[in-house]
Amino acid sequence: MISVSRFCTHYLLTLSTISYSIGILVNSDPPVSEYLPLAVLLAGFPAIFILMGVGYEHKASIFVVLIYLLLGLLQSSEKRSTLIDSSHLVLAVTDQQQVVLVGTLAEMITKSQDINRALIKVKYAKTESNQPFTRASGSILLLVEGDWPAAIGPGHSIIVRTKIQIPRAAATPGSFNYRKYLARKKIFLTGLVSSPVLIQPVTGIKPGRIKKFVYRIEKMRTLISSYIDNTLSEQDGSLYKALLIGDRSSMSPEVSETLKRAGIMHLWAISGMHLGLLTMLTYTIIYWLLRRSERLILAYNLKKTALVMTLPLLLIYALLAGFHSPAARAFIMTSGVVIALSCDRFHSPISIISFAALLILLIDPMAIESPSFQLSFSAVVAIILGVPKLLASIGEPDGKYLNPSPKLLYMFISLICVTVVATLSTLPLLLFHFNRLSLITLPANILIQPLICFFSLPLGMLSLPFILIDHPAAMILLKLGACGLNISQTIATAMSSPDSTQLWAPTPSPTIILVYYFLLLVFIIRQLSRSACIVNLIAFSMVLVTLLNLIHLPIKFNKPFTRVTILNVGHGSANLVELSSGRVVLIDGGTRSGPGYDCGARLLSPFLWHKGIGKINDIFISHDDSDHYNGIGTLIKRFKPERLWLPYLNGGKQGFMRLVNLARQEGIKIIVPEPGVVISEAGAQITALGGSVSTGMDNEDDRGLVLKLDVTDTSVLFPGDITRNRELELVDTEGDLHTTLLLSPHHGSSTSNSQKFLSAVSPEWLVISSGISRTSRFPAQKTLDSAKRLGIPVLNTATDGTITITILGDGEGYLINRMNMQERYWRES
Repeated sequence: MISVSRFCTHYLLTLSTISYSIGILVNSDPPVSEYLPLAVLLAGFPAIFILMGVGYEHKASIFVVLIYLLLGLLQSSEKRSTLIDSSHLVLAVTDQQQVVLVGTLAEMITKSQDINRALIKVKYAKTESNQPFTRASGSILLLVEGDWPAAIGPGHSIIVRTKIQIPRAAATPGSFNYRKYLARKKIFLTGLVSSPVLIQPVTGIKPGRIKKFVYRIEKMRTLISSYIDNTLSEQDGSLYKALLIGDRSSMSPEVSETLKRAGIMHLWAISGMHLGLLTMLTYTIIYWLLRRSERLILAYNLKKTALVMTLPLLLIYALLAGFHSPAARAFIMTSGVVIALSCDRFHSPISIISFAALLILLIDPMAIESPSFQLSFSAVVAIILGVPKLLASIGEPDGKYLNPSPKLLYMFISLICVTVVATLSTLPLLLFHFNRLSLITLPANILIQPLICFFSLPLGMLSLPFILIDHPAAMILLKLGACGLNISQTIATAMSSPDSTQLWAPTPSPTIILVYYFLLLVFIIRQLSRSACIVNLIAFSMVLVTLLNLIHLPIKFNKPFTRVTILNVGHGSANLVELSSGRVVLIDGGTRSGPGYDCGARLLSPFLWHKGIGKINDIFISHDDSDHYNGIGTLIKRFKPERLWLPYLNGGKQGFMRLVNLARQEGIKIIVPEPGVVISEAGAQITALGGSVSTGMDNEDDRGLVLKLDVTDTSVLFPGDITRNRELELVDTEGDLHTTLLLSPHHGSSTSNSQKFLSAVSPEWLVISSGISRTSRFPAQKTLDSAKRLGIPVLNTATDGTITITILGDGEGYLINRMNMQERYWRES
């Protein structure tokens, strides 16, 4: 048994990496509370060694570990405080401003849905036509409509007129934060170019030597991308570009979804698999060439020489793949292994992985927050620790369990072991970041991974040098490799077609993740006999299923409050009601959006999972305008609501009727409520005001549901898009309409929100659900003036983000939370 002192010395690099990671996590965003359990668990390992009495001679090791902890804290703080040069373009422009820029195209052009994306390193800028150019710095991501000028490639200087767009931060918790995503790449601005005519080449800007080399690589990427597009079909070309040069921009949403449903999307991400395979291919070729010389055989260790000679080729391929975080990480990890093997230092693979992780985090501490970093390192560490033990427990080809056994069978068993261990080690992180798990990932990987790794990918890599010299062999190799891609796509489509192959789950808590990894670690590190391995694997699988069910099942927990959340979905409406009994109710769920945008997938589902909600009990749709329901179809499939409440069944618009048919197909109970209380639970009531009795109204909006939530002495009114006619009807027929919070009818429109209605409701707050791009009409100035005259404070999701009202109950008042602002209001006794 290894002594504690020897362990500290042998695994000093690993402990230092862990400590450095803890320092970053403690200073992370989201706040430390979300990572504190993980940090405490990891920090416990060094602490245990100290408490166990490490000898005096090893106190230096502990000191090094603590230094790395402090370094992680300091460096993450420095990286979070965005430091930009005084000449940076972001300091000189405003949102929606027209500017003229002079700069250099820094990367290969990517295209997605007829929009070209171009990264420009800015050199000069001017904001007025009569002003001279001034020096500027920074990067801007241009979005260009139409075809990019063919004569302009990476390294070329351009002048362009563009409309500045400042990326917006996520205003709905759980949704994708585009501003943060770009900021990690040091991009703080985007620009819209309405026509390629506004882009023209210029001369006079000379890059340095390093930039020249980088631009030359980007030109090679462009050449490879163009060759693939001209040689293969659109689908095959998009798959091969993702596989070879890390460009997934042209991959269609349908193809991408198929790969995700099958759980094989990781095969199309540049990773250690690509670099490892390239190492084997180039090593084999170089070693064969070197052995042609008898002099070299006698003078050098050709195996080590061939290994070292693969490094420049690995670097070139990583650069061809864009050298983004996954490619850079794979290059560092693979290079570490190659160097260790060349120096006869491959004694501890974990130390090599630790070195790679530490180097990456020293360069970019915030990489620890990226899903790709977490998934790749968790998988690699688990494979290194677990697969040898799993194979040893089963038996080697010449061992007693598989003797005699063909090597091919052993390779197949090894592939299964790697796939199982990698899947188990990344499962909680997949749920944490993506909230989905493919239940067919194991068989899909077993069938498809050999096709990609041992057929399509090697052929594609062999084609790269032929592409660069425009040799016919490139076409033959690519088309032959595309056969493997087609077979893989066919298998993935067939296996993932049933919806039952997908598990959607809310974001697991850090506690569940820690328990999971603790159980997995215990299983891996034990020296297992064959029988013990099988028993423990079955036991672990049972615990795994239990944990997944705990995450997925709609368990109700009584809470001392009721919470209403008015989501920022742009111009639309989505309102979540969480009753104290645990019942989850959604009132509307849609937004005004273009084709291809799924509000349910992009906004509503991530928000619900972020809150730990895996089941919706009731969904109400106020009326048949798509900006109130076009996200609900996805929610029906993913959250399986018990009941769907509608204003009417006949006469709705086509999209509305398709949603009704979907609900019927899914076996959901559909109800058209009569006026009165429709839900009463735990001191809370949801009442339909008018409901289907208003069928005499000519306007479809006026035939919609008007709902009121009452909890003790606090209430919220949801009127949908009713017009002034329905407002006046409610004032005349409903008696006391007073409410604590009123969701402004029709997004604050002037056709609604009559002063008589606002006066009758007399809300303490008027909340408007509208989009930032339509603030000139929603809310109408007339509505704001009426609210001001009546002394009603106004909140707007376009400016305040997602708004939450927490009703404390028992007359204790309520809390209003506007994203990062929180206010408390007490009831007088």
